[in-house]
Amino acid sequence: MVKARRHTGGGGLAVSVVQLRTLPAGGDGQAGLYHRVMQAHDRHHYDEHLSDLDTRRTWTDVQDELAAPDGDPYGGRGRLAPGERTTLFGLLAELPPPGSSEAVRALVEAARGEEPDPHPPAPLSWRDGIGMLYDPPSGRGEAEAMLRYATDVSVADHREPSPSGADEDLWEWTRAAAVRLWRPQRRELGERRERGLLDRAERVHAPAGRVPRGPAARQQGGLPAGASALLELWAHAWETDVYDWRVSVLAGPAHPGRLTPVDSGVRAVMRELPEVLRAPLAEAFRRADTDEAPAMLEVAVDPELFGAAVDDWKLAGGLPVGVQRPVVFRWAAGSRAPTPAAAARWARVQAGPALDERADCVRGRPRSPSPLWLAGLPDNTVPVHCRAPAREPALGSLHAVRDAGYGVVMLRRPPADPAAPCAPYHRGQREELGDALRGEALPGRLQLLRRRMYEADPDAYWAAGSGLVWEDPARPLPDDEPLQGDL
Repeated sequence: MVKARRHTGGGGLAVSVVQLRTLPAGGDGQAGLYHRVMQAHDRHHYDEHLSDLDTRRTWTDVQDELAAPDGDPYGGRGRLAPGERTTLFGLLAELPPPGSSEAVRALVEAARGEEPDPHPPAPLSWRDGIGMLYDPPSGRGEAEAMLRYATDVSVADHREPSPSGADEDLWEWTRAAAVRLWRPQRRELGERRERGLLDRAERVHAPAGRVPRGPAARQQGGLPAGASALLELWAHAWETDVYDWRVSVLAGPAHPGRLTPVDSGVRAVMRELPEVLRAPLAEAFRRADTDEAPAMLEVAVDPELFGAAVDDWKLAGGLPVGVQRPVVFRWAAGSRAPTPAAAARWARVQAGPALDERADCVRGRPRSPSPLWLAGLPDNTVPVHCRAPAREPALGSLHAVRDAGYGVVMLRRPPADPAAPCAPYHRGQREELGDALRGEALPGRLQLLRRRMYEADPDAYWAAGSGLVWEDPARPLPDDEPLQGDL
């Protein structure tokens, strides 16, 4: 806690040190400056605590002299002493950063026995997990929870190879510190360590062609297999250009349907949304990004908003968000209509090769596809739209392809000139589908196209305004749609 007070009278301010986690990421990965600052801090106190060069009292010594609070329910036994905390932080500082914020939260949940508070800024280092283990539920002592967490960290995946012996040093200290625990608890830690070593060996030696488990697991084609950031927008039926919104972290296929709220709001107009959502989306990205890749942004809206220029929003670093990470659209709650054909169409498009089919035009002339025609197309078809999603015939076509079970749909925001031909766009989409081979590569390829456009590649200009509907059945969204104003 950083605190200040007035020279006279009452009042002052206090800023939690967890706000340091919102520092901009550096060039060396997700944690960047924050990780370097906290690592230096913990190493400093650890080195002072171990030093025998003088008898000057250290910060750790002063903390150790403080009296325990009255009514301490643990009687001292259930809490780590200041010297133990300093040592634990120092040992954690010797490890490389975690692969993702969700990796830390998962280990905290396993150690606490319940999901941690979702509201503070995302944990970016292993030591942040310790701060989430104070006052664990069900009467469990803090020391037990923290030593359980340290055991799991000693066998966890890191962003880069761990310095020689750092994992083992952490475990040896944990085992020695566990003498304060009852024997069954000490035995649990040993068994936990053995299971973790076996799981880590299995991940390292996973056979070729098998998707590894753990935070580094990725789907073929480059999409992260883990968490994603989810933005939901709901329009006010009786007002124009006014939206309620919610930002969450979607856990992904490992925990289908699990949603961690980040923030929500009401009555924002479209032109204000990039600024309104800057901080909530930054926090969602901190929680969902990994060292392997930036997390995908999924935008769940009614089809009228599939033309929203979310990919062009500049939220951080001066770059459009669609250049920094994959951005896809999802059907909003209340507008999704699963059909028996959906699973078959999704699997067939992912396996490839995917085929394009113009949905809302024929040789440049607008058309509205019939449900019978759409139902008869091959399962590996990707309907392509070249007209404004908010107007006919594209709007009706989008509803029709949803009802026919198409989970992958291409579309765009048309150019300002209504007389501009759509042939270059359709030609480019056909080439993209042919080059992708498998449908699962499409979000990443669209991100690459957006990057090429941003870098003024003339061969990518045809893709201006391109969007992708990506209704992945392994990433189910919540079915709740809040009443207007309930957010």
